[in-house]
Amino acid sequence: VIKEQIVSEFCPKCKKSNSCNVNGSTCWCSRYPTLHKIVEALGSQYDMSDSCMCESCFNKELKKQIDLYVKRFKEGAVANIAPKIVGNQTKPIQGIDYYLEDGKWVFTSWNHLKRGYCCGSGCRHCPYPKEKAKQY
Repeated sequence: VIKEQIVSEFCPKCKKSNSCNVNGSTCWCSRYPTLHKIVEALGSQYDMSDSCMCESCFNKELKKQIDLYVKRFKEGAVANIAPKIVGNQTKPIQGIDYYLEDGKWVFTSWNHLKRGYCCGSGCRHCPYPKEKAKQY
């Protein structure tokens, strides 16, 4: 069940000032995957009144929900609909799609799910089952 989004000048999590611009021009959060679509894919209940969080709290909540989604995918509990969730959001986001290690990009499981298939290169965070990797 998703409740209607409420825009606030303050983050509902940390109570700090929030620069949400959802009712005006494009908000900073538009570059991120849509949180409520990930939650819907999980079949979870989520109060969307918390959706206008500050960027720091939003990032933490998004990572938490993505980690849960990846875990459930690996367990076979949810299908991979990540490519549909992200739509035209193609620019990789540090901390969500990749992290830096010794100056090199390391793609996360979420980034691999967004691609929609295993590339067969033996990636460290490949979420696809090893025995079925090339089938995806």
